[in-house]
Amino acid sequence: MLGNQWYRKERPLLSLLGMGGGAGKGSSSAMATGGTEYEPGNGYRYHVYTCNPSPGSSPLSDSPFTANQALPGAQILLVAGGGSGGSYYGAGGGAGGLCWSPQTFTMNAGAYNVVVGAGGATVPTSSNQGNKGDNSAFGPPTDGNDILSHGGGAGGRLTATPTNGGGQSGGSGGGKGSQPGGPHSGNAGTQPGVPTPPYMSEHGADGGAYNPNLSGYAPGGGGGAGGNGNSGTQQPGGGNGGPGLPCPGFEYPLVGLTPYAFSPTGDNSGPYFHPANNHYAGGGGAGCYAACTTSGGRDGRAGVGGGGMGHNTGTSYGYGEKGFDGLGGGGGGYHPCPTNKNNKAGNGICIIRYPIS
Repeated sequence: MLGNQWYRKERPLLSLLGMGGGAGKGSSSAMATGGTEYEPGNGYRYHVYTCNPSPGSSPLSDSPFTANQALPGAQILLVAGGGSGGSYYGAGGGAGGLCWSPQTFTMNAGAYNVVVGAGGATVPTSSNQGNKGDNSAFGPPTDGNDILSHGGGAGGRLTATPTNGGGQSGGSGGGKGSQPGGPHSGNAGTQPGVPTPPYMSEHGADGGAYNPNLSGYAPGGGGGAGGNGNSGTQQPGGGNGGPGLPCPGFEYPLVGLTPYAFSPTGDNSGPYFHPANNHYAGGGGAGCYAACTTSGGRDGRAGVGGGGMGHNTGTSYGYGEKGFDGLGGGGGGYHPCPTNKNNKAGNGICIIRYPIS
């Protein structure tokens, strides 16, 4: 098993990823192999890599991606594992960093390692910040110059100092936990980070801040690939998770992910999904003190694209909801509850697609 230090890259020179022309298309089954393969009838073939390890470990995927010939018109989507939300006035976890190629390029023939990061593990009901997600990477096995998506940052908890349990930076940063004094800014998003090839686009954002003098202890939401997490406020309460990023051509039904029903932004009963079903890396919502809901406020909503809802003791849940696997969503923050807690963040994903007709 390889540790996350292996994923580090120092320069954007991928020896097997090119911008030039390539060979003509062969039969779709002979063009490339690896991962779970889909041909949904839209003229593209998809190779999908998911992650099912124990939390906190990211082994190499069970098969590399092998391009048996040059693949003109290729695109890549790479999402890291999200960060889980905090407990005890817990802030939302940040989504995994997202790298994708909105424009097509030619992928040269060769073998590529694929690593898909796990989402941060759930946390106990006592005062704990969340857990950071693991990195995802794609690239040749020899030169270490990978496309790298950073794991999402942990959501913060109630804490006396900004440096002790206030959350963590990550691909998208975790929300800031409740802290005396302040104000305290949200944790930073670290995506974009090291340079990537010119056809790749990197996305991550900051977690929401904690504003001082709030009787409801309303922490911030986790950042998403499409925008910052919201800061907590007395009304409406815990900060919302930042939105995920739409990635046309990677709609969930095309790549074996469950299509989700649209949930309006005002619906506080569950995750928020866009009807396009192509948003990835939404941030986790924050859980606030029960007084936030009893006085007309509410917990933080999930960021569109896989984030988990925040919850508190004033709701029927009392625990943060988990982020969605395959989308790299941040886990929701929560206020302590003795049972039914699972605010694990969503695992990441790697998808390669190319035209076959």
